[in-house]
Amino acid sequence: MFFNGNVFSNSVVNGTIFSGSVVIQNGTVVTNGGGKGELKKYDERKCEEAGNIEKVTVHSTFAKVNVSVSKSSKVEAHLHGEANLDKELKFVIQRKLNEIKIALQYEGNCYGNLELDVAIPKYLKTISIKTVSAGVELSEEVSAQNIKVETTSGKVNSYATFKKANISTISGGVKLNIVASEDISLKTSTISGKVLVDFSNVKNIKLSTSTVSGKVVNCHEADKNGYNADVDISTISGKITIN
Repeated sequence: MFFNGNVFSNSVVNGTIFSGSVVIQNGTVVTNGGGKGELKKYDERKCEEAGNIEKVTVHSTFAKVNVSVSKSSKVEAHLHGEANLDKELKFVIQRKLNEIKIALQYEGNCYGNLELDVAIPKYLKTISIKTVSAGVELSEEVSAQNIKVETTSGKVNSYATFKKANISTISGGVKLNIVASEDISLKTSTISGKVLVDFSNVKNIKLSTSTVSGKVVNCHEADKNGYNADVDISTISGKITIN
């Protein structure tokens, strides 16, 4: 992004994600130094039968991933929004044995505001999501034995139920609303993002936190008849809050 004589890349302007160099004039994006010069609208749907699947994997570089529960017998993926791309974007969904993989394959410069809505069965063995600059949101009906989310600068917001979860980001914030239905294990790591975890139906927390310059605030009040939680949260400069 060009601003006051400086050039930046992989930037976010007014909630829109930019990859490559971008010129801004009076708050308006003029060019991204490699795109086609105009926004293209996307509205594409793909699906696969969900019978007997155990794992759903999602890879998305710059499109926000929203995960909810499917109302049909299929895993459904809906790519929508606008983007300026200088190369072809491939939107792929495929099944291999008991796993369904959903991927946005793209290697060029881009800017825009794309979202990928993924609807899955109510309970799975494993959910794995990986993004670079895009956020991730899991709705409260989503449930899995194992959940893994990995992002570089995207925010993670989850209401999902799980037995074991591993959430990692570099500069994106993490907000988790957890209602335990069994004993759980949670590992969360970030460098500069804030971490906020709200526990419900949790009696005992075995808590391990690590921070260099960030602040740790633990306000959790035990639920008398709740479950146990093994929690490991680490950050460099982000604040950690546990309720």
